[in-house]
Formats: sequence, C-alpha cells, structure tokens
Amino acid sequence: MALAYVAVAIVCAAFAGKAIKSPYVDGDLFWQKHLGQYVLAHHALPTALGTETFSAPGAPWIPQEWLLGIVDAIAVSHDAMWVLAMAASGALGIAMLVSIARARRFGASAAASAVCSALLALDVEGSFGIRAQVFAWPLFTTLLLLLDLSGSAIFWIVPLVVVWANLHASVMIAIPMIWIDALAKIYRRGVRDPETQRRLLLCAIVPFATLATPLGIKLPQYAVMLVSSPIRHFIDEWQPVAWSHHFFWLGDVPMLLACALCAMTLVRERPRDVVWIVMLTAMTMMAVRNAALLAFVLMPMAARALDLLLNRFPIWRDGLVRSAGPRRLAVYGGAVLAVVVFVVGVRGAPGAATWHPALDTFTKLSALPGEHRLYCYDFAVCSPALDFPSLRVYMEGRADPYPPRVWFDFDTLRRTKPGWETLAGTYGINAFYVKRGDKLDLALKKLGNWSVVTSRDTCCRLYVLTTGRARATAQPSRGASGRTGLP
Repeated sequence: MALAYVAVAIVCAAFAGKAIKSPYVDGDLFWQKHLGQYVLAHHALPTALGTETFSAPGAPWIPQEWLLGIVDAIAVSHDAMWVLAMAASGALGIAMLVSIARARRFGASAAASAVCSALLALDVEGSFGIRAQVFAWPLFTTLLLLLDLSGSAIFWIVPLVVVWANLHASVMIAIPMIWIDALAKIYRRGVRDPETQRRLLLCAIVPFATLATPLGIKLPQYAVMLVSSPIRHFIDEWQPVAWSHHFFWLGDVPMLLACALCAMTLVRERPRDVVWIVMLTAMTMMAVRNAALLAFVLMPMAARALDLLLNRFPIWRDGLVRSAGPRRLAVYGGAVLAVVVFVVGVRGAPGAATWHPALDTFTKLSALPGEHRLYCYDFAVCSPALDFPSLRVYMEGRADPYPPRVWFDFDTLRRTKPGWETLAGTYGINAFYVKRGDKLDLALKKLGNWSVVTSRDTCCRLYVLTTGRARATAQPSRGASGRTGLP
C-alpha cells in the first residue's frame, strides 16, 4: 500500500500549500466569518438577511454552514487561516485514505489504488478549498465504508449523519445512498434476513438524524428548495457538465470508462455500488458540483476494474511494482516530492486564475463620503465588502436566500439588458464593480455620470456615480419581511 499512501501524501501536500498561499477560493469565507461572529455574539442562528444588503433586507435565510462560520470567525480573529487550510487538506487526505481502504476491500491492488487516487485528486481539485463541503468529504467516504460492513457497526452511521448535518446540507445525499444499500440487501438476501432488517431500521432512523441540528426541519426544506430553485441557473457549480470542467474529464471520465469496460463483473460483484455510480453520474451531469462525490464512489470500483483490465493482457507484469527496491525508491522519492510541492505551493506565486479579494478597491470606496450601494459583476466577489460598514451590497456570496426576482434583476444589470439603467436607479446603486471588457464595463464607459476609481485590481474596475442622484430608497425584493440577520 506504500504507493497509494505516497500518492495521498503528495496530493495533500500540494493542496495544503495551495490553500495556505491562497485561502480564499471565492468570497464565501468572508460572509461565513460574519455568520460565525453573529452566532458567537448572540448564541443563536440568524433567520434573515440584514441591512448589509439593500436588495433583499429581511429575506428568510437558512444558514446551513453555521458550524464552519464559527470556526472561520475564530480562525480569522487569531490570524490562523493556515490552520483551516491544513484542516481542509487533512479532510481530503482522510477521504482518500478511506477510499483506498475500500478499494483494497474490493480486491484492488496497491498500484491500481495509487493510480485511481491520482485520478481522484484530479477530479476533486475543481471543488477543493476551505469549504464546508470539503470537510464533509471524509464523512461521506466513511458512510460508504460503514455500509460495506455488516452487523451493528452500521449504526455508527447515525452519529456520523448528525455531525454531517451540522456541517453541510449535502448530508441529504446519505438518505438515498442508504436506501439503495437496503434495496440491494433485500435483492440478495430477502426481507427476513437479520442484516436486511438492520439496514431497513437504519433507513428509518437516518432521515430523523438529519434533523438533529439547530435548523431542525428547515435543513431538508432548504435542500428541497435548492433542487428546484431558479437561482441554480446563475451559479456555475449548479450547471451541467461542460467541456470547460476539465477536472471531470480528467478525473471522473477515465474511472467511468474503466468501470464501463468491466461492467458485467462489477455488476455481479457489487450491484449496489454500480447503482450509486449511475445515480451520481446523472446528478453530476445535471450539476457539476456533484463530481467530487461521484469520484469518491468511483475510485474503489475503478481500481478494481483497472486490475481486471490489466490481467487481460499477459504482457503486463507487476513484479517490478512489488519488488522491495523500486518500492522503497518510490516511497522515499514520494516523500521528498511531497515536501517540495508543499514548499512550492506555500512560497510560489499564485496562479493567474487565482481569485484575489478586492479589499484594496473596497477600502478606497469606503473612504469616499456617504453610503455606497455596491453591485458586483459576480455576487461572490462582493462578499469582502461586508467588512466595511459604509458599504451595502446588492448581493454577496450567501446567494441562496436572495429571492428569484433579485436574481433576475442581477442578470439584467450584468448583461445590460433593456431597462438596466432604470433598474440601477430603482435599487439606488451608486457603485459598480465590473470585469474589464464585459458588457457592463463598456456600457458604463459610455455614460457621462460614472467615473473610475483607480485601484491595484487588474481584472476589474470600480465605477462610482458622480452626477445625478440615485434614488435614496431601494425597492426591496417582493415579500421582504424587514427582519434583520447579520449585524
């Protein structure tokens, strides 16, 4: 197993270095910090958006990532974001190790497990970061491992689901996974079998375990709402798989191909896992954010399939991999490589595609007199503006609680559709943060009442209203209750 462990060590080192160097993969950590500060100060969860947003103050909010918010607030207050970065890398490492353990239980070799671990790493790279769903990965893979077991050990799933439910709403995927497992047991052993009855009991308990959070019934309601919400059309992670999602094509697809080539054997050996793969493949094709979960289910099956494929070719010999000398060389070389990639990740320059919070720009905007109503070309980009009391935002990274009408108006403004200027006046927007060269940037350039505030940002421009007067009172979204959430 040394080769597989080396692969995990290299991946974790690379991802940890990347997260330490650039902890903010998007703006989520900024609003999560404010959520955590609210919970620590009030010992309760907020129930609505506050006045930090002018487009939907009082809109109902289900803060399902509250636990990470608390941890984020503590880490920021102690200048310890590197700890969260290491923890995210550790969560990935645990998830990979559990997947390797499952692959070995399936009969896969160490070499096949190492290869598929590398493919798994390629896939999850597209979702990795200091994010609640990343910390849920080891819980997801442990759920799969426990379902591989028999006897009373499977009931450890109940406390696992409780922990997961307090971390992220992705816990709802546990319910169909467990139900499919029970159906597979019924198919193979019948309803009267004691193991089947334990699985059926687990099926009844787990849905109630997802309610063991401060949110109660609101958590499954949130998950159901998100499945049918029109806001999914505006968020990249909820889009169907596209050619630009390289992590899926480089990670998931090779493993899917290996499984497809050995489909008959895999169906005979583990029909339940095949059904899981089919379900998660369909979910991934509809929303690419599910690609990581698919990869964790795929990895053990793909490792088993890879061995089956290689055994069909007599030219393949694994004696070199099994011999002590080359194996030691690979282990020592891998350990050195892990250290190197970690140091390079921490000390190297961030990649060109790395997102940088616009703190310098928002600092300059906040220094200007008056209250500023800020619209950002990407809602997540506005999250750092929550740190500035004089800035109010149209929308930021929380995204989910904003009503559909606000989203449609957001798109009208971003794409400068007919009536966008009137809409900007209705909301009282007096500052735009736009991407250079996009439609909104070009439209604002042509207008005489907007000026550019210079900043160090090379990707974007900040425009402020210089003549005329925006309406002082924005029109809140339909149905806003007026309650306040975050301070």
